[in-house]
Amino acid sequence: MEPLGIKTTIYDFFSYFIPGVVCNVCIILSIYFSSYTFSIPLKDIFTEEILNLMPNWFLIITLILITYVFGIIISNISSLFIEKWLMKNISFLNKYFCLDNILSENTNMLFHIKIKKELNITFSKSDMRLIITNIENKKVNSYNTAFVFLTIYGTNRNLCCIFLLIGIISLITNLIYHCNILFPIVLIILSIVLLYGYIRFYRYYISHLVSAYLS
Repeated sequence: MEPLGIKTTIYDFFSYFIPGVVCNVCIILSIYFSSYTFSIPLKDIFTEEILNLMPNWFLIITLILITYVFGIIISNISSLFIEKWLMKNISFLNKYFCLDNILSENTNMLFHIKIKKELNITFSKSDMRLIITNIENKKVNSYNTAFVFLTIYGTNRNLCCIFLLIGIISLITNLIYHCNILFPIVLIILSIVLLYGYIRFYRYYISHLVSAYLS
């Protein structure tokens, strides 16, 4: 089994750092495309005088830390907004996260029978941690594959949240000030694509965990 630190580093990079970078870029691009409306050139916001006040190494470390913190904040927001609220309150999306919809009827029946027999519980979604721990300890290769799906669906969810929120804010702002709305529309379309990726790999993740537990 790979050391926990390696797994954590991989997850941090894809689920926190990359979304943090994308968030910073999207904010800068949103400012750039709206700067014509507000008559504030982008170069006046990030002036050479300000950047020259900081040593290169300090600037790099600061940007990395800001990016990582942004990624963590985004992850928490996306978990709350997309996973906890959006998926539970929009019925046509919620059905894709139900175990009955992810698994076949036979697999679902076998899974509940085994859970009841081994753990003496009636399975609910909150009990999935027990399954994950079981697979992590007994079936390392299966857990490693599931970890890949976890990382991909987490990254998709975080990027979806970034594009959706910045896209909506930029769209409203640009409509109010009669600015070009092409960029926010592109962001919103990309958020829909990433939402599909999130749902897809979440289902892969759950399906793989159950299959590994039953095998």
